[in-house]
Amino acid sequence: MRNVSILIIAVATALLSAAPRARAWTAYNDFGWGKGQLDRNITTYSRNQEGRLVDYHTGEQTAATLSLNGGGGGPHEDQGTNATPNTDAHRVFDGFVDCSGAITYGGDNLVIKISGLDPATPYDIVLYGDRNNPAYQTRAKRRVTKVSLSDAESFANISSEGAGFSGETDNSTVITNGYNNRDGFVAWFTDIEPGQDGRVVITVADGGSKDSPRFYVNAMRVQALPEPIAPILFGLMAAVFGLRARRTGRRRDRRTSGPMVRQT
Repeated sequence: MRNVSILIIAVATALLSAAPRARAWTAYNDFGWGKGQLDRNITTYSRNQEGRLVDYHTGEQTAATLSLNGGGGGPHEDQGTNATPNTDAHRVFDGFVDCSGAITYGGDNLVIKISGLDPATPYDIVLYGDRNNPAYQTRAKRRVTKVSLSDAESFANISSEGAGFSGETDNSTVITNGYNNRDGFVAWFTDIEPGQDGRVVITVADGGSKDSPRFYVNAMRVQALPEPIAPILFGLMAAVFGLRARRTGRRRDRRTSGPMVRQT
């Protein structure tokens, strides 16, 4: 049994090592970029544009393509601002994207498609929107954005506490972002499995604005989070040696249960 266990581990290690492994990467897109704002290794795709996402840490293009369709006006460089420190949006975007500038929507929904994803890799997507107008936080003029994820095999919704969603299985998050920089709420989906088509879709829409349909998005972060190979190997080793232990235990039980009595 010992030789069999060693052989299984050796073969599995060789196969896992030889198999192509997706690499981890982090990409940022500024939907309302303006001259003089942060631009190092980020993309600035806006309404009705598309292109490859860029790994922030290496500056190289990823295999993922971002495409934006629909929406209303913009981008508007003077709408929105960076989130207050110690908020989710500040922790995610500070120092990477200048969130001053937004796409303003009052017509068709904004449809964000991310394609070219690896079906075997989980992904993490965060969106932040803010208009930076205190009047749009009031009951009479409240402006609300609804962010929905679709075309994903599975996911977990971990949006900001205080945002509107029912739990991890909810595919939508509603945020009052007419004046969201104070709270810095984000729509956040993690452990996203894109399925065999390698695509997920995010729809940004009105979530119940009071005076007129208006919804905003300023910045997005996308991360590829491939499973490290080490835990897979450790799990395999645990399974193999756990099997050995169970078999050894059963043999020990038989040895200590006393002599078998032949029935006559």
